[in-house]
Amino acid sequence: MPNKCCVPGCTGNYKTGKKIQVFSFPKDADALKQWLRAIPRKDFVPTSCTKVCADHFDASCIEKTTSYTDPRTGRVIEIALPVPRLRPGSVPTVFPGCPSYLSVRDQSTRETPDAKRSRQEASQLARAVEESLAHMKRSKNETGFRPSKN
Repeated sequence: MPNKCCVPGCTGNYKTGKKIQVFSFPKDADALKQWLRAIPRKDFVPTSCTKVCADHFDASCIEKTTSYTDPRTGRVIEIALPVPRLRPGSVPTVFPGCPSYLSVRDQSTRETPDAKRSRQEASQLARAVEESLAHMKRSKNETGFRPSKN
């Protein structure tokens, strides 16, 4: 018997609902807190049998294929997974039938301070290299050797 979805109002894998892939709750405490915060159920405690169906995840969160790079030839081989799986860090964000503020489709993430710092350093370095090359070209043109016409 397939497991049913625990999200309120969802009929995933019920007799009257559609049959769909379901995912277990994460074992990691931080990820579990994120899932519990995202699912609109008050005082909810999941068990080992509690599942969430694929309808509640953005399509980019679900891996349906895996790839392997052959070290000898460098060729990338892509294979369909027999059972789709969630990408690490995926959180359910799609809740049709619930108020719209509970469904966050485009969840923008902030850039980490380290990533921002390295991005800014890279752009400043690129700008400094461009300025240096332009200065070198100007000074070469101004002070370069030019044979006189006699």
